[in-house]
Amino acid sequence: MKHQPRWRQAWTITRIELRRAFFSKRALWVFALALFPSLIFLVYHMQSLITPGLQRDFEEDRRIFAGVFQFFYLRLAIFFGCLGIFMNLFRGEILDRTLHYWFLAPARREALLAGKYCAGLIASIVIFTCGTLICFGIMVWPHNYLEVQAFWQNSWKWQALWYAAAAAFGCVGYGSVFLAAGLLMRNPIIPAAILLAWESINGFLPVLMQKASIFYYLQSLCPVPAPVNQNVPGLFRILLTPAEPVSRSAAILGILLITAAVLWLARFAILRMQISYSTE
Repeated sequence: MKHQPRWRQAWTITRIELRRAFFSKRALWVFALALFPSLIFLVYHMQSLITPGLQRDFEEDRRIFAGVFQFFYLRLAIFFGCLGIFMNLFRGEILDRTLHYWFLAPARREALLAGKYCAGLIASIVIFTCGTLICFGIMVWPHNYLEVQAFWQNSWKWQALWYAAAAAFGCVGYGSVFLAAGLLMRNPIIPAAILLAWESINGFLPVLMQKASIFYYLQSLCPVPAPVNQNVPGLFRILLTPAEPVSRSAAILGILLITAAVLWLARFAILRMQISYSTE
């Protein structure tokens, strides 16, 4: 590995880490998070199959899916899924006292950082985009064939694509933050709590500060705005109301810029990192 180009070193590390990302015991609850909304929609539609005369409204179900996707999938499932996948890439190895083996290997630390990030990114994108598409398919499945066919011809493919893209870019953004946190912080609870609080108060922030939030850009990628219950008290309605979206190209650029800045900091952290298991 010593004389290989950096990209080849990174790809070798990626292949090794992918096995852990997909098949370790720590990944089981990530799969559960990704598939939980599909189970909810399956139970929801089973009621219409076993209850005579109960009809589901297609437009209403699409709005429900938009709410579930934004309020649960983006804010919670992908957030905590990336926490579990990316935080353990370095922090997990420190706790297991195995990180020094990577540092002794004939590979540059930048390649190690890139390889681990790519492994976590591939795993999280596959898990959560597949979970999104499965849930979307279950949402569409029980409805009238002609209604679904018309929806397919008009916008179904694009809506499914943008929901999957929002899930993928959520993994890109949150993954970089938690990877860097795993390098910089001993306790993952602290950065996770701070980031979750920051993302949650996004609606209260000035426009300029909202642009420092990953969720602000992810909302702009969603094809259907999330519904807001008008019976919710005013303070919570403000919290739940989506911010004014930016264009999709601007949203993608914003996430990529945040990710690049965070990975740039992570690079400096890993270059200066010294392992001392006695302090962990």
